[in-house]
Amino acid sequence: MKKFLTILVIAVISSSLYFCNISFSSDASRLNKPIRIGYFDGGRVHLFWRAYINKYFDDVGVNVELYTKYLKEKGLHKVPRDFEGIQRKSLVDGEKTYFGKQTGTEIIEAMLRGDLEGGTVGESSFIQAISNNSPIVAVAKLGHETINGPAKAIAIRKDVIINTPHDFKGKILITRRSGPIDAIILREFIESIGLDPEKDLTIIDQIPDDKQEEFLKEKKIHGGIFHLHKLASIVKKDLAYIYRKMDWINPEISQGLLVFRKDFVETYPQEVKKIIRSYMKRIKYEQGIPEEEKIKEKRYGLQMVLYFQGMSLPQYDYPPLVSPDLLNEAQSLLLKYKFIDKKIDLTKFINNGFVKELYEELK
Repeated sequence: MKKFLTILVIAVISSSLYFCNISFSSDASRLNKPIRIGYFDGGRVHLFWRAYINKYFDDVGVNVELYTKYLKEKGLHKVPRDFEGIQRKSLVDGEKTYFGKQTGTEIIEAMLRGDLEGGTVGESSFIQAISNNSPIVAVAKLGHETINGPAKAIAIRKDVIINTPHDFKGKILITRRSGPIDAIILREFIESIGLDPEKDLTIIDQIPDDKQEEFLKEKKIHGGIFHLHKLASIVKKDLAYIYRKMDWINPEISQGLLVFRKDFVETYPQEVKKIIRSYMKRIKYEQGIPEEEKIKEKRYGLQMVLYFQGMSLPQYDYPPLVSPDLLNEAQSLLLKYKFIDKKIDLTKFINNGFVKELYEELK
C-alpha cells in the first residue's frame, strides 16, 4: 500500500511539473511573438509612432508591431517603421489612400477578436466599450487637446456669412468619420448658441476624410467641425474660414489612450511595463527639444508642433496618467446623447500603476 502511495505521489508531482513546463514553455514562446497594437494615424498618437520608428521599444527588448487599415478597406496592415514607408502607403500615384484611418471602435473589436493585444483609441470608443463591460484596460494617456490650444474648430464655407446664431438656421453642418465625440461636440455648440440641433438645422455625421473638402467645393454643406490639419488645408485653399475654435466644452476631454486586453496585462505585466517605459522616455526626450528646433519639422507624423489661428496639435503629458475626471466628463456627454445607456465606475478599467511606478524609476 505504501509503495502504491509513493508511486501515486511521484506520478502527481511529475504530472504537475509536466503541465507547469507546458505553461512556462507556452509563455516563453508567446513572448517571442510580436505584441500587436492597433494604431490610428492622428496627432493624438503620433508621438507613440515616433517611439516606434526610433526603436524605443527595441531598445528595451520588447517586440512591438503597430497595425492599422485603409479607410474603405477591411483587413489589418503592418505600420511601416519609417516615414518613407508611411508615405508609400499614404500616397499612390499622387493620390491619397487614407492609410491609417482606423477608428477606435475598429481597434477594440480587433482586440476582442484576438487579432490585437492592445490599441491606441479615443476616449469615446474606450468608454463605449467598457460600458458594455469589454475586458480592456487603459494603462497610459496619449495625446490630448488643451484649453489654450484646441485642435478642433467650427469652420464655415467661404461664401456663407454667419453674423448671429440665427444665421445657422437651415444650414447643413458635418462631423467627420470618428468616434461619437465629434457629433457630440457639434451638438453642444449648437445648444450653446440657443438653437436645437435636431430641429433648427441639419447635421450629417461620419463624413469620411476624403469627402470633407469635396463637399465644401461642391457646396453640398455650409460647414462643420474640423480637425486641425484639415482646418489648415481648407482655410489655405480659401474654401472656408474658422468661425470659432472649440471653447464651449473642455477641449481636454478629447484624448487618446493606450489600452490592452485585461488578460494580456495580467499575463504579461513586464511587457506592458516595457512598452510604457519606452513611450515615457520618448515624451521626455521630445519635451527636451528646444522649440526653435521642433518648429523646423513640417512632415505629417514627424511634426511635433503646429500652431494655426490659436489652435495647436495635441500635447503629451509627463507622466502620462489616465484621468478618471476627464473621462467622466466625456462619459456624461455620451450618456446625455444616448451613446451609452448607463454610467459606470471607470476606475475599474484604468490602471495607472505602471506609469506611477515608472515615473519613480525614471527620475
